[in-house]
Amino acid sequence: MKIIVAKNAGFCGGVRQAVRLARAAAAKGPVYALGPLAHNESLIKKLAEEGVIFVDSLEAVPDGATVLIRSHGERPEVFARAEEKKLTVINATCPFVQKLQQLVAQLVREGQQVIIVGDSKHPEIQGVLGWGQDRPL
Repeated sequence: MKIIVAKNAGFCGGVRQAVRLARAAAAKGPVYALGPLAHNESLIKKLAEEGVIFVDSLEAVPDGATVLIRSHGERPEVFARAEEKKLTVINATCPFVQKLQQLVAQLVREGQQVIIVGDSKHPEIQGVLGWGQDRPL
């Protein structure tokens, strides 16, 4: 059997950007990543070895520290809580995800019903739901 790997195989641009930002921040000092940057255990292990500290919530991040928002994005209240904790936020949300977040927020403000198809527990979907004030179906 012959296996041909596509020349563009690998992580999407959003994940690649988040990894670059995480490495650059870790080179300067402690950086906390709010969740894994990709669904890839070997990458997460390597980043942890390089100094990225992975946490599940902002409550695990010391006040005044640096936190990286992964490419999946986060809900608006996460950004508000980061501000309360005086965190330096590195927002690595994928530009395509940000565009979707903004669109959902706009449509909900206009009173339109938004339907999202996807895994309701996936971090990207959770973030988008937050930008729609949890009104999308």
